[in-house]
Amino acid sequence: MSLIEFLMREVEPEQIPVAGPMAISPVVVDANALASDAFYAAQHDGHSALLDAANLGVIRLFAPVHIYDRVYSLLPELAYGSRLALLEEAVRLWESEYLRHVRFVDVEDAAVDDPRVDTVALRDPEDAPVAKLAALIGPCRLMSQDRDFVSLGGGAGADWRPVAVAGRRAMLPTQAVVASVVPASLIHSGASSSVAFLRARPEWRWPVAVVAIALVGFIGWKMWKADRSTWSESARRLAADVAQKAQPHIERYQHAREVLRQATIVPAQGADPLNHVAHLLASSPRPLHMTDISRALTARLDHVQLTAPRVGALLRGARCFHRNRNGSWQLGFLAAPWQPRPAAVVVIEQI
Repeated sequence: MSLIEFLMREVEPEQIPVAGPMAISPVVVDANALASDAFYAAQHDGHSALLDAANLGVIRLFAPVHIYDRVYSLLPELAYGSRLALLEEAVRLWESEYLRHVRFVDVEDAAVDDPRVDTVALRDPEDAPVAKLAALIGPCRLMSQDRDFVSLGGGAGADWRPVAVAGRRAMLPTQAVVASVVPASLIHSGASSSVAFLRARPEWRWPVAVVAIALVGFIGWKMWKADRSTWSESARRLAADVAQKAQPHIERYQHAREVLRQATIVPAQGADPLNHVAHLLASSPRPLHMTDISRALTARLDHVQLTAPRVGALLRGARCFHRNRNGSWQLGFLAAPWQPRPAAVVVIEQI
């Protein structure tokens, strides 16, 4: 579970963010991007722009089911030259890190009516499921260096690495929000625990009260004795210094957002119910029930409004959607590593 998924796990369906620092952006990844990124991470202590963004939760990775086998076969193929010594670590990272984040989606029976997918299929039938998945869950980004995807737009088929780096640089507001939320959660948790402790142990109430009064009194005395005549000037200098140092970071962030905007693949049809349901589940911080999906789509004024029975028919009508034991639905599934050779993909259910 990513940090965003953890922090947003109880959000109401109507409040699932479409944009902003706590929004989750779907990213479709091809085998060549996953394999080469695993080698990069193996060389950089398990870090890459793709993994860092997925760990934070600003992106969620998706791939067609055949990519699972393809990555396993591609990793040894790419292990030449200096990469040969990194193969074992790349495989380990693929199984321990990447498989925690990549959701595999069966798009074979998904009714996606997009001429761009047909164009990709004519060039290379093996790439058709990747293109179909991108069209299904768009708006999204596609990470692949295969030129067959150029017809999808959004910079697909070009060098995906600058887009991945831009995704990491665009994490700045999210990191700021998380950095402020986590300490507040810890303080709230600590305060709740302290209150519960004092209720259970009345004999500690008076000592704790004495210490608290002494601490507040000491802080107040220090503030009263301090020279307050220079506070205003110090605050202005501090604000100017912070603004000057933050400017390069702001400019890099703005450039990264523009790169991501240009790299976004948009759906061919703006009123496709299947696309809206798939995109919602792809960007939701948790699996949703049918009524939750209907509520979320109704709250988005620019989206079609679907009743729960209609949503249920769409979910049951395509294998791309996976139903959990508690009745909630998600797009795709997580897969376990080969043990030791895959007879079939093992589904890991998300509750």
